[in-house]
Amino acid sequence: MFVDATKLRQEKALSQNPPQHRPNRLKSYLETHETVLAQLRRDGFVGEDNISLSAGSEQLLMFGEIACLGGIVIRVEKALRILERNGSRSLVETDWYAYNVSVRNVANIFRYDNQDVDFTFREGHQDRHHKYVFDWTTGDEQEVQWVGADNWPKLNQVIEEALDWYWENRNKLPEPDKYPAINLRNNKQEA
Repeated sequence: MFVDATKLRQEKALSQNPPQHRPNRLKSYLETHETVLAQLRRDGFVGEDNISLSAGSEQLLMFGEIACLGGIVIRVEKALRILERNGSRSLVETDWYAYNVSVRNVANIFRYDNQDVDFTFREGHQDRHHKYVFDWTTGDEQEVQWVGADNWPKLNQVIEEALDWYWENRNKLPEPDKYPAINLRNNKQEA
């Protein structure tokens, strides 16, 4: 396949994101998303998901939940900015995101996001990319960590972090071998 280097440079110039989050063709983006979830399902940590994609005028919205062992739910809220429209070959990149990991009906575990407009000023961080860490038994926020524009995780990295957390806390979970029911909820907190 012929690769147009000029076109690739132009696509990268459209982006403000670091290399690992640069623009991607929609078809490739969705195929990668499905491949990663399928692999994690085969490994047994991930059960079902109900992530859906809806089109807006200038962005695609990705919302839903991923059910994981131990009653863990990963709530995904993501906006993909459309940089170039061309059907499945449309060029997209993540504009904003929130990945909330919780134990269903207990409390949050951690959350990555870049949705707080005033966060950088309030917390003295260099940009809006951060992680909240919670005491999952009480729901109390323990700390807010600056992650940075160069280090915000992809969804698969969040799932892998949740898997590590699961194994570290498996014996303390109410139902370590069960997947939670998933649904679409309007609230931002997942407990």
